[in-house]
Amino acid sequence: MVEGGLAGPGTHTIGVVVPYYQRSPGLLARAVRSVIAQQGASATSIIIVDDGSPCPARDELAALPEVSRAAVRLITQANAGVSAARNRALDAMPDNIEFIAFLDSDDIWYPNHLANACAALGQGYDFYFADHRREGAAESRFGECGLNATAGIRLSGDRNVYAYGGDLFSTIFRKSPVGTSTVVSRRDVSRGLRFNPALPVGEDALFWLSLIHRGARAAFGTDEEVLYGRGVNIYAGPAWGSMEMLALLAHLAEFHRIVPELLPISADLKASNSAWRSRIRSDFAAILLHLACSSGTGSIDWRVVWRYLCAEPRLAGDIVCAPAVAMLRKIRRFGPSFAAQPTPGCWRASVLSLLRNLTRKPAPGERRTTYRDRYVIAGFLSLLPLRLRTILALFGSDKQRPGEHSYGATYEAIFRRFRYRRIKILEIGLLGG
Repeated sequence: MVEGGLAGPGTHTIGVVVPYYQRSPGLLARAVRSVIAQQGASATSIIIVDDGSPCPARDELAALPEVSRAAVRLITQANAGVSAARNRALDAMPDNIEFIAFLDSDDIWYPNHLANACAALGQGYDFYFADHRREGAAESRFGECGLNATAGIRLSGDRNVYAYGGDLFSTIFRKSPVGTSTVVSRRDVSRGLRFNPALPVGEDALFWLSLIHRGARAAFGTDEEVLYGRGVNIYAGPAWGSMEMLALLAHLAEFHRIVPELLPISADLKASNSAWRSRIRSDFAAILLHLACSSGTGSIDWRVVWRYLCAEPRLAGDIVCAPAVAMLRKIRRFGPSFAAQPTPGCWRASVLSLLRNLTRKPAPGERRTTYRDRYVIAGFLSLLPLRLRTILALFGSDKQRPGEHSYGATYEAIFRRFRYRRIKILEIGLLGG
């Protein structure tokens, strides 16, 4: 336990930064109520920046009692992104503010949050964060990251607040347990530091990394102090194979490219970062191929691809190799024998077996190809921009014959609504015979 003079939570001046852009009403009012309901410490100033929100902040705040709006200052601006909104609030923060707390407009604080933060910062720590959970999530963020009380030394007092004892810079860079809406920092340490508006994703992590690089001493709370909501969030919602996911990967790649340029990192972190960038490029190329084959090139925002390619020319190699990589991934799924021995010899044997079966004359009542043969066929054909009805007709399937069944169009219409990947629709169409 760390002993020392513990300043009372209520003796500090706290400014709250709230960037606001939401499409659903009621979220901002809920967030502000959670600030007002804090016990043991209270906010001196709440600065809300309406970043061109479809639901105006003024309408949201009008629903609050007048006494609750006394500490609130509203700033409006044209939409410029969350970084610009937070920076505008930081620029407008009164001079007497000692601690700065961050709260996104769809999240809510539990009543003990500011008191716990002040208990830590009051002992000389500069940066505080706490456990949190997203609405509907089975596990808290600390649980996902494997962070608990053993990562620090308990501070004096009866609160579950700890001095962080490890390398927080590496922890944040690898898998960050820090939620923006849980952060409270000492203003003197962050003076002059701003969020990078060029980063749509990871701008908050870069801010925390910069604070730590400046020498900020960190503390954390193991209580769940914040509930994350379901408002506008670039991280939440994009499905694999969507243009939104493609854009998210491009933003993540920019974060991993820019951090080593702005901050010194260890050789170990450089190696991890290089692996991350390689994986992001590979995933980006795979989704690009999927979009081109399933929805056509018109569904792709080529500006995203071009910007990523200009920033990281090695992406071109991943795009060229994407069809082959996709095929190898599918071959690994063939069965236990392939999973146990994923070697070129296994893949070669599978293709040779397919060719033998296609060229031999089957016995009466016997199918020419095996289930695994048809899986190989489906895997190759899933890379081609052919309609299922065309493929079924080429293979003489009774599921697609003029004047009879037209299952190809039916499968496409039904299963694509449920976001079945192309390989799955081909399996449904081909593997039955």
